[in-house]
Amino acid sequence: MTPNELEDVIGASVRERRRQRKLKIADDYRLAGLIASNIGIMFSKDRKEPQMPWDGFPELFAEEREEYERQRAIAEMEAYKIRFRERVENHNRQMREVK
Repeated sequence: MTPNELEDVIGASVRERRRQRKLKIADDYRLAGLIASNIGIMFSKDRKEPQMPWDGFPELFAEEREEYERQRAIAEMEAYKIRFRERVENHNRQMREVK
């Protein structure tokens, strides 16, 4: 290997390490923001839903978000069915009492 080639290889290695370090810092920064936001939610009077990992890292957690949304929709439908059934039973009970 010639000195110029060696210098190019070392330079490329340094640039790659620098790029990796920047990505790590950016990820750590986003993660710290998510943690701070969720801690703030715990002490807030407004009860918002805590942020999820895909709020900070959407490209990494796309599948998990889809699964979460699907499970959430199923749970909401089940809760709706229970509330509706209770209303119907309450209405029927009131109608029987009127007669």
